[in-house]
Amino acid sequence: MGIAGAAFATTIARAVELRITNFENGKTGVVRVRWKYFHSVRLKRDYYRYIMPVLANELVWGCGFTMWLIVISMGAFAVFVLQLPVMAVYFWLNLDEFIKLSAVYRHYKQYKWVKNLTINQQEGEAYESKGKNVKWSAL
Repeated sequence: MGIAGAAFATTIARAVELRITNFENGKTGVVRVRWKYFHSVRLKRDYYRYIMPVLANELVWGCGFTMWLIVISMGAFAVFVLQLPVMAVYFWLNLDEFIKLSAVYRHYKQYKWVKNLTINQQEGEAYESKGKNVKWSAL
């Protein structure tokens, strides 16, 4: 049956899954889906609060992987079809770094990443005053 058979089997599997889910949802005394909460503003806010970082991460990974595939394909084209010298192929393969540089440089110049790596002196003194025996060394 080929592709049509795979599609048909997938449809049957999803229908069975839906029936099992509805059956389990009808039981009492178990965790179940409550349809009335799906229109809650609080639930939507919490959903987007937790899902947006995951979606952003997947988007960045997807774009990065796509860019990598394009650059590697271009490199193969440069080597096998255009027969460019090694230095030209090396430059060609590193073109994606110039694209990434614009986003990374902006983040770098904001210096937010430095604040995550260092502790200012007042925080260190407050930490020591709580009875913790910490010695601060210069980085």
